[in-house]
Amino acid sequence: MSHWIALMMAIAGNVGGNVAFKYFVQNTELKRSWASVGVAFSQPSFWLGCLCSFVLLGAYLYAIKSIPLSTAYTVATSVSIAGVTCAGVLIYGETIGLRTTIGIAVVLLGVGLITTG
Repeated sequence: MSHWIALMMAIAGNVGGNVAFKYFVQNTELKRSWASVGVAFSQPSFWLGCLCSFVLLGAYLYAIKSIPLSTAYTVATSVSIAGVTCAGVLIYGETIGLRTTIGIAVVLLGVGLITTG
């Protein structure tokens, strides 16, 4: 597997994990008790978030074997921020303004410059 494909899988795991965990906390009543641990463990969205986080970690560790850390980290975090923002809009109906849209475009442009320079 290409290390760049692994990095894209890490980004997808990051976005997927955030989406799943947001769904989990919005749809699960948790209290400060041991019973809430059982409630959490019984929710598929909790396990999906954990699985996505495991994919994120494994894929990222594989990617940084070959991709310089400064590039891999910058690409992973920047594209993940843009991806989570877009997922929030598309899945949860969150709103973003013009400044945020321009910010995402600038971040993605910066990532392009980093990876090609």
